Amino acid sequence: MKPKLLLLLSLTFLLSKASAATTHREKQCENQDVIVWKTIIEPNQPLVMHRHDHRRVVVALTDVDLLVKNNRGQSHHLLMKRGTARILLADKPKELHCDINQSHHPMEVMVVEFKK
Repeated sequence: MKPKLLLLLSLTFLLSKASAATTHREKQCENQDVIVWKTIIEPNQPLVMHRHDHRRVVVALTDVDLLVKNNRGQSHHLLMKRGTARILLADKPKELHCDINQSHHPMEVMVVEFKK
């Protein structure tokens, strides 16, 4: 009986950890020129509306299929293969956007944003 109980408790713990995965950013480093963070976007958990005042480089750590929606009702897809990079421009004045993971797996990107 004890091995079965231990197995059940272990599975319950692992499932609770898996279901606790959330979309988030992890700051990596920063200096006077750039800030670097890793973003993990879970399926069906969009990033909140935000903006980027400066150019940035996005490096795909997984395949990326994002739907990017802005506060003006416009949207576009950002598709990237794992291991590729793309330069993105600063957002237009007063424009906000959110990123929505269109895949069935967590997406990870490394972002290097210039401060000027």
